[in-house]
Amino acid sequence: MAALHWSMQRDRLYKALEEGDAVVVAQFLPQLAKFRTLGPDAIAVILEKAAACGHEMMITRLLDLDTSSASEAEEHALGALCKAATLGHLGAVLVILDHAVAASFDGKKLAGPLLHAVEHNKSQGYVDGVRSLLDRGALIECGSDSALHRALREWYFRPRYSYSQEIVHLLIQRANVNWTRADGWSPLYLACRGGASASDVPRVNAPVTFARALIQRGALVDTPTSLGVTPLHAAIMYMRTDRAQLLLQSGADILPLLRRISDNRGLYYRRGGPSPDMVALLRPRVEAALRDMILEEGRGWRYIGELAFLVPRICEFYFGPCL
Repeated sequence: MAALHWSMQRDRLYKALEEGDAVVVAQFLPQLAKFRTLGPDAIAVILEKAAACGHEMMITRLLDLDTSSASEAEEHALGALCKAATLGHLGAVLVILDHAVAASFDGKKLAGPLLHAVEHNKSQGYVDGVRSLLDRGALIECGSDSALHRALREWYFRPRYSYSQEIVHLLIQRANVNWTRADGWSPLYLACRGGASASDVPRVNAPVTFARALIQRGALVDTPTSLGVTPLHAAIMYMRTDRAQLLLQSGADILPLLRRISDNRGLYYRRGGPSPDMVALLRPRVEAALRDMILEEGRGWRYIGELAFLVPRICEFYFGPCL
């Protein structure tokens, strides 16, 4: 009977938490210990629910009541932290980080909540949550993923959230800007690949500011992916003229681009071909670079002859008829 009673009370508590009924929730605070009759994990389950609703006082009380082993209590607190970070409850995040159970959280353990906060950003609470986790030493690069990579990806797929831009810049200032995923994608590659339509004015200039900030922090401009695609390749393929210009001004090497063309692998233009501004930017540089390759000594007459044959063909195919 007692278990049935407290099961019904738990449902009532959940409803009050979801509806933000502070009066009913306050009535339950002195009775939380009695929910242990529902099982050894009852407190942990209610803790996660309280974290999802961002009820700071109840989170503190439940953390104090968790009598499981140190490792289990830490796991429960970490689960609640992930939930609070996922839903942008900054107050709940801070309450958990300031509790004694979180004293043993290292950067690797905090990397999970950081990824959750980065991926689900929808309000200022997420930005402040990310900052708080970084201040506590959360690792940006952990395992096979990076919070900066995920933030750049989320910015690209979530155009309605301006908070993503602030998070990206925050992470750029603290990340290893040359860290790459298993596929070789660097943060600069992602910044040069992604973009916004010209009609999306608030976002259209954001990616070039990301790329510029990465380069200023020391990002290598010619880091290729596992498929040999450099940031300059990506900028040209996706017709990001502003980033192509920035990369060339920053010393990006055009030779890998030419080798890709001469190997007949192409550039795989999106949306039907290069835009006029991309042609105006790249054509003289491609022609000049090809001439430099042809005139370079020590390559052998056969190789030079092949390149000489390729010059007009490449320029016509990719940039229109040669003058």
